[in-house]
Amino acid sequence: MAENSVQHQSDDVAAYRVYKRRWYILATCSLLNFSNGMYWLTFAAIPNETAEFYHISLRQVDWFSITYFIVGFVFGFVGIIVIDDVGLRFAIILGAVFNAIGAILRYLSSLEFILTSSLLDFHHYGYAVAIFGQVLCACSQPFLVFSSTKLAAFWFSSKERTKATMVCSMAYPVGYAVFFLISPHVIADSNLHETIPRLLLATAIPACVGCSMALCGFCSSRPPTPPAPSAEHKTEPFYKGITKVLQNRTFLALTVTWGSSVGVATAMLSLIPQMLCPFGYPEHDSGVWVSMTIFSGLLGSVISSSVADRTKRFDEILKVLFASSIVILIWFVQMSTVHNQSILVAISLCLWGLLSLSQMPISLELGVEVTYPIAEATSTGLIRITSQLSGFVMTLIAQSLETDLPPHLLTHSQCKIRKSYPNGTHHMVQATAPKDFTYSNIFFISAGTLGFIGLVVFFHPKTHRYHSEQRDTERQSLLLEK
Repeated sequence: MAENSVQHQSDDVAAYRVYKRRWYILATCSLLNFSNGMYWLTFAAIPNETAEFYHISLRQVDWFSITYFIVGFVFGFVGIIVIDDVGLRFAIILGAVFNAIGAILRYLSSLEFILTSSLLDFHHYGYAVAIFGQVLCACSQPFLVFSSTKLAAFWFSSKERTKATMVCSMAYPVGYAVFFLISPHVIADSNLHETIPRLLLATAIPACVGCSMALCGFCSSRPPTPPAPSAEHKTEPFYKGITKVLQNRTFLALTVTWGSSVGVATAMLSLIPQMLCPFGYPEHDSGVWVSMTIFSGLLGSVISSSVADRTKRFDEILKVLFASSIVILIWFVQMSTVHNQSILVAISLCLWGLLSLSQMPISLELGVEVTYPIAEATSTGLIRITSQLSGFVMTLIAQSLETDLPPHLLTHSQCKIRKSYPNGTHHMVQATAPKDFTYSNIFFISAGTLGFIGLVVFFHPKTHRYHSEQRDTERQSLLLEK
């Protein structure tokens, strides 16, 4: 079977090869991550419509997003154990099944017979079923999201690993970017009892397709022949591995300092519409800009991962991107309070996304490099868990720092909510008390700056995996010469 060339073949020298089916496996995992990303912020993108549809409060709508933080954190360690100790294939299939069942339940929650059920005098069955489906999708997240570096290490050569990690890891934010982009257009000026079921059905399709691909085509965790020397080395069991990782000061420096960058990005992306609407920027435009920010991050990730794969200068690339993203963040904060500067606001957001989100594949690969030969999912999982926790905490802190805007600054406000009436009509009205995020933005800039200083001072990595492969390659070359 001629599936790419074997690099070395000899009785004394190991043979390494890559297989064409690695692209199918990468496509499967990327599609699953894409769908799971959509489910995180499905209802956060249309909060007022969700509250009206399920007859719940906006605070109850928030629990759709909060469950992802809580369940993802609790199940994160389970995901690491399953990926590293049970196997990549089992973890992906388990995550795919949870993801598909959760997506189907979310769709069923929008059907009329569940929405109108009042069994045992309980009148929120639709919301309860939707929350249960959301919990299942959140349970699947660690099995899918934490697998990116493990998949890249098992199936891709050293020249392709960072790009493979990039494709798989960036599929998740692209998922919610796509949803932020399309959901306002689907929902606007329409009957919610027709559009929301269609929207939830459409979002369930990628999960079901990805699950079918995993069940039918993901036949083994590893290829028959490893793609690189590091792929054939045995890794530590979870408990030994995590003990060593938590004693690795270089890894802890990366996790804490880069975690601040992720926390700032997560909190900012969720609050951008609220930041901009008081100054004359409609929430629809803000949603489009959030999507553009993430797509710019995808472009940046393609560039940064390609450069990193070619040069192996992970540390320098990360620090340049980190510093540049803070500068652009300061520019965006300045522009966000200026009326009628849509083009400059959009450009600043796109540049910030390009520089901040493109750090992700570099950081995940660096986590594997500095902890090698610890299993890949251990470092990736811990970085992801810490980043999620950082984003959750920073969002709460930013919200606590909000203040009410004085009336004279609300002349251009575009903070609208949907007001419905018993006859089925609705229109958009002014929301109450738009917020001033000045102190929140100062907090974001301060947190990012402190994170960068910590990265420069405390993070001086040694790429153990890369150097190990270099030594193996040199040894094999000597054997071939003999």
